[in-house]
Amino acid sequence: MTSFLKNCFSRKSKSEVEQVSSAKVYDVDSYDATFAIPRAILRLVGLRITRDDSTFVRLLWNVFYWFEFGNLFVVTWLELVNMAQTARGGSFQDAVEIFRMMPCVGYLLLAMAKSYKIVYHRSVYENLVSELRGMWPRGEVSDEEHQVVSTALRHLNYVIQENLVSELRGMWPRGEVSDEEHQVVSTALRHLNYVIQENLVSELRGMWPRGEVSDEEHQVVSTALRHLNYVIQENLVSELRGMWPRGEVSDEEHQVVSTALRHLNYVIQENLVSELRGMWPRGEVSDEEHRVVSTALRHLNYVIQGYYWCNNALLVIFLSPPFVEIIKILLGYDVPLILPFFYWFPFDPFQRGYYEVILVAQTWHGK
Repeated sequence: MTSFLKNCFSRKSKSEVEQVSSAKVYDVDSYDATFAIPRAILRLVGLRITRDDSTFVRLLWNVFYWFEFGNLFVVTWLELVNMAQTARGGSFQDAVEIFRMMPCVGYLLLAMAKSYKIVYHRSVYENLVSELRGMWPRGEVSDEEHQVVSTALRHLNYVIQENLVSELRGMWPRGEVSDEEHQVVSTALRHLNYVIQENLVSELRGMWPRGEVSDEEHQVVSTALRHLNYVIQENLVSELRGMWPRGEVSDEEHQVVSTALRHLNYVIQENLVSELRGMWPRGEVSDEEHRVVSTALRHLNYVIQGYYWCNNALLVIFLSPPFVEIIKILLGYDVPLILPFFYWFPFDPFQRGYYEVILVAQTWHGK
């Protein structure tokens, strides 16, 4: 509607108006929209990223964050004390109660660690967001700019590869080596393979055809991609399967495998984000491409909002039982009072007055 009014009342010529109306240019607003929900969630716990607040406003938000952090720190120790007291019972019911408490303690520790990392490395996160935002394309890029950048990158890759090969050849061991040297060399080779694969992907991306291609070129590219995917998947599965431990492993091996799996998940997620970012349209797109991108973004928003509201629904379900019991008592039913979390208290938390305050505090902690 806004674009229609602008076209009707602007002083541009008819040809210019038709050109603007048919053009769909992507700007940084689409990038900023991807951080809408994370920013809203971080704001609930007192974290504000990429905001140029005044000194007084920043102080208020910091006080609010440390108030939240202090609440989590206190209730974590209350949960741990209650777990220790419950473990002294030794019965099966006590074990069940402990298993009910353990996820809550884990989430509390994880929440404190992750939030403190964001606070401690706030500048790193803000620089990451701002740098990616600054790199986000604005408008259409000319062929001359693309030619300059791709040529410079290709020359830079050649220089890096030649220096790397020359230095590694001079450092390469001759003859029999010790187990420690073998470990170092095999690790270096594995990292080198990663670098070579990344450079190969970068070069292939620079050679990737832009715009419309003929049917013959499309056939060649699609066939090569299909074969390349088969080779990559087979090699990856074969190597990981050969390296996978069999039978019982020691604590050190378990630590190594779990760390490797965690890093693998990070790499997969980073590669997925990088590939999707590389596939993002730059500049003006056709009506068909705009329809595909807008539909995909709309579906992605549906998924994100679905997870967000499902988590909210689970939170309401988890925190609602104490209030349901209060309603039953008001209706005349003889039911005991309950609390959402199993905190340890040096007094009876179900006394009148104490219970209401503790219930409000625990509901605030649970949100």
